[in-house]
Amino acid sequence: MKFVKYIFLIVFLNFFGTLRGQDLHFTYYEMSPLTLNPALTGAFEGTFRVGGIYRDQWASVISNPFRTPSFYVDAPIIRGFGKRDWVGVGAVVFSDQAGKANLSNSALLASVAYHMSLDKKSKNIFTLGVQGGVIQRRIDLADAKFEDELIAGGSFQSTDRNNINDNTSYVDFSVGAMLKSMISKKTDLTLGLAFNHITTPNNSLIPSDENRVESFPDSVSIDDPLNIVFHGLLNTDLSAKWVLSPGVFWQNKAGANEIMVQTQLGYYLNEKKDIKLNFGLGYRFGDAGLALVGMDYKNLRVGASYDINLSSLTEVSNSVGGFEIAVSYIAKIFKTPKVKPVIICPRF
Repeated sequence: MKFVKYIFLIVFLNFFGTLRGQDLHFTYYEMSPLTLNPALTGAFEGTFRVGGIYRDQWASVISNPFRTPSFYVDAPIIRGFGKRDWVGVGAVVFSDQAGKANLSNSALLASVAYHMSLDKKSKNIFTLGVQGGVIQRRIDLADAKFEDELIAGGSFQSTDRNNINDNTSYVDFSVGAMLKSMISKKTDLTLGLAFNHITTPNNSLIPSDENRVESFPDSVSIDDPLNIVFHGLLNTDLSAKWVLSPGVFWQNKAGANEIMVQTQLGYYLNEKKDIKLNFGLGYRFGDAGLALVGMDYKNLRVGASYDINLSSLTEVSNSVGGFEIAVSYIAKIFKTPKVKPVIICPRF
């Protein structure tokens, strides 16, 4: 039975990805704005924002599950060319570790975004953002197991790995656009589109095209393909206490699609509306059902999600997918105005 599970897992991973690995993959994607879309950099009211998200996936399938911690900080720093425009800057670091061979992608990325008001009351904001930085990839070749090494009985045979590096690094760039609109006093809409790996960088652990063709003849490309991401979020007040927030996420890379829909409800616990409970459900097509919970307390937001695997991988996953925890905080530091005392002289 263990041998069957190995075969099933190898087929599954080869169908959905190669040694290149997948892009960052979050269920609570809105809690990781700088990995979602560079146009979200500085898209808030406050002095600065700091946050992080952690994802753990496939713990029931492999001994070393997929783990992805990510941390970011951003701020709206200066006014733009228009009176209601502004510029935001930020940075994000992450480390995406996958599987027993510890295939990891670690990155330090910086981003900048220009937010432009389309009307005098700033009800419609259009944003353009760009992001760039260095990504490093590593693999532990001592623990790596490849498909061509699998032999009858479930054991593995050794092969020559001199043509594979255990690490490489490259420069990567992304661009994005976003439109945020206040449709009414009770409803706002956010739509975003991002293009990642716009230069399709070479991220292969195989040192040259010559070695790749000789040792891996079935490999067509060693470049990281363009990744397109679309996201949308609608917030509408159902009453003084309840807020409905449906959202959609879609990404495409090398012909593979991921589509995710979610709906969250928010409930204000007090009249000041500084404490709100969030809970919702979602579905990632062909993969998993999603459960989300969270809370907003003034400028602090926390959230957690859990994926219930519904795909054919349930044979080995036992319906266990992944879980996430996330937190973000918006600091608002404003100087208290100094009012000079005014002495009023009485008149006679």
